[in-house]
Amino acid sequence: MPGRKLRWRFDEGRVRVESTEHADLGRQRTTHDFGQPIQLMPFEPNLQKRAADFLCRTIPAELKPHYVPGSLADVILTQCAKGKPIDPEMCEIAELSADEYDQAIASAQTTELKAYYTECQQLLREIIKVSR
Repeated sequence: MPGRKLRWRFDEGRVRVESTEHADLGRQRTTHDFGQPIQLMPFEPNLQKRAADFLCRTIPAELKPHYVPGSLADVILTQCAKGKPIDPEMCEIAELSADEYDQAIASAQTTELKAYYTECQQLLREIIKVSR
């Protein structure tokens, strides 16, 4: 019995749908593009520099035992520091990450860690705002 399998993907700034037809005689694959390419905005040098400076900061002592290198915040800040744009899906995830800092700031016991979390959250929110 013939069937169809659809797969969505975001590629080269376009939404693409791949359709694979399963027929008795073989498979046929078709790709459909939807919409114009999405233009991802570059970051201003000042924001890039601030992100790079933040990544070079010393990790506060209170955070060191719990620090996760390669966290979502690190990835986004690194992308910004390198001048690489953040795609729409990554912006949505970054927004969730930025919101989680509210609780981290509230539970931080030292002013150094509160300041660290606050700066990270502000940078993430600026990156998100510029990327939309």
